[in-house]
Amino acid sequence: MDDGSTDGSTDGIRALAEKDKTVRPVIFARNFGHQVAITAGWDYACGDAVVIIDADLQDPPEVILELANKWKEG
Repeated sequence: MDDGSTDGSTDGIRALAEKDKTVRPVIFARNFGHQVAITAGWDYACGDAVVIIDADLQDPPEVILELANKWKEG
């Protein structure tokens, strides 16, 4: 997800998508806000689950696998 950044994120996301076909870039023309970005991600995602995590690392990425395992357990 790139929400109109000017730091080269768009190029990086597109390059990653070229290498990994499971990556589906969502590129906004400008920043529309946190909630719109999350909604767009949900709308564009495919699969059985979606994990939302902020880039500020308030929630540690290490817990994603633990969360997924708990979800699979029911």
